[in-house]
Amino acid sequence: MYVEERGSKTKPAIVFIHGGGVAGWMWRQQLEHFADYYCLVPDLPEHGRSIDLEPLELRDCAQCIADLITAKVPSGKAHVVGHSLGGKVVVELLALRPEVVDRAVAASALFGLPALLNLFHKPWIYRLATAMLKRDALLALTAKQLKFPDEFYLENGLNALRRLSPETMFRIFDQLVQYQSIPQ
Repeated sequence: MYVEERGSKTKPAIVFIHGGGVAGWMWRQQLEHFADYYCLVPDLPEHGRSIDLEPLELRDCAQCIADLITAKVPSGKAHVVGHSLGGKVVVELLALRPEVVDRAVAASALFGLPALLNLFHKPWIYRLATAMLKRDALLALTAKQLKFPDEFYLENGLNALRRLSPETMFRIFDQLVQYQSIPQ
């Protein structure tokens, strides 16, 4: 799994875990703000520079993050921050290996998804969605809805959407649908 490292290992560590369909680049502004920390930013399987690693599984991602912290952080503990799919990875990490987590933030982890979502969670829906995301007009509309703050995010966001395969999109949402409650 690709991991970007910033800062000194002598500083407190933060692991930033991105949402589904994007990659570690989404944390660029946070990395600038937390320059006084040792920051680790992985690209989850099937995303960014880890796009060839598959399949995406929350438990495997959580184990990889735990192994990353154990291998890279001298204290063996880090703050972890996850958004959306990354938030689910944080929750799974807390259930699987809480001893490697100092503090955790899981934003938009989407627990308790409506049962109606299951009606639309079909492989053909994702084939249609990814085919539509290849069209420039729809990409422009998607970019407008996502409100990318600048050209960097726009370019990276659109490239990420273009690279999504139907199978990856299905697996991302499959993980979201499967984890309806916080693991015990």
